[in-house]
Amino acid sequence: MEHPELLLVPVLIFLDYFLTVLGASLSRRKYAEHFRTEHYELNPMWQKAIAGRKWFNPRHIAITVLFMLLLVCVCELVADMPDVPVRGLLGFVIVIFGALTGRHLSNLLIFRYLIRRPHGVSGHVVLTHRFVLSLSSYQALVVVVPVCLIAVLSPSPFAVGGAVGTLFLLGVHFVWRRRWERRAAAKARDSHETATSVPGSPPVRPAATGVPPVEEADPQAEADGPVDQAGRDAPCERAAKESEDEGESADAS
Repeated sequence: MEHPELLLVPVLIFLDYFLTVLGASLSRRKYAEHFRTEHYELNPMWQKAIAGRKWFNPRHIAITVLFMLLLVCVCELVADMPDVPVRGLLGFVIVIFGALTGRHLSNLLIFRYLIRRPHGVSGHVVLTHRFVLSLSSYQALVVVVPVCLIAVLSPSPFAVGGAVGTLFLLGVHFVWRRRWERRAAAKARDSHETATSVPGSPPVRPAATGVPPVEEADPQAEADGPVDQAGRDAPCERAAKESEDEGESADAS
């Protein structure tokens, strides 16, 4: 076997899955009492299995076996395969799943700490799934920056492949976040349409158009007919004239 490091790949892949299930179980004991999230697993493909704490997952096993067969065929069975792309591919895969394994170990230590010292955190925080995805991508920079520096300052096929793998991981987080945003927008739109279609629900106010409201005409005024300004001022003029006549009479007396 020319590339024995291939044996490390399935180990890391299964560690990624089993540590995720273990983390989901431990987080419910104390961590979930203070930090509430929509999903523990970020990958939509495995969210249901992780939520159900499914240790034995035939689908995950089948995908891992197929991936390993493809990887072995490319790295070992293809004749005259250059060593440079093989090393780069191994760096890509191993660094990605190595970073994920390190993240899982960090989470397990945090969960274990809160179980042993429950008074270390107080209060409740609700985290949206979008924020959790953003937080995970930002934390991935702890791995992205040093691996990219190694690839630039001490380039090798394995290091370059690892740097590409970390950048690929950031891209995957971005795709998951955009997918979640589209689903959230569709769900909000459907709930809005459902609320407006329910009988007895308050009417939806139309959006402001900038056009001033039109005053409704008084039916009684329309029935009486139009009144000109002179007609409105006539009673006032008669009252003023009567006051002047009374004043002249008083002066004459």
